[in-house]
Amino acid sequence: MDKNVRKLRSKDINPCIESLNYGISLID
Repeated sequence: MDKNVRKLRSKDINPCIESLNYGISLID
C-alpha cells in the first residue's frame, strides 16, 4: 500500500522529489 501512496503523492510533488521517491522504492 505504501508504494501506491508514494506514486499518488509523487504526482503532486516536484519531479525532482518524484525521482528521489522512485530511488527510495528501489532501495526498499
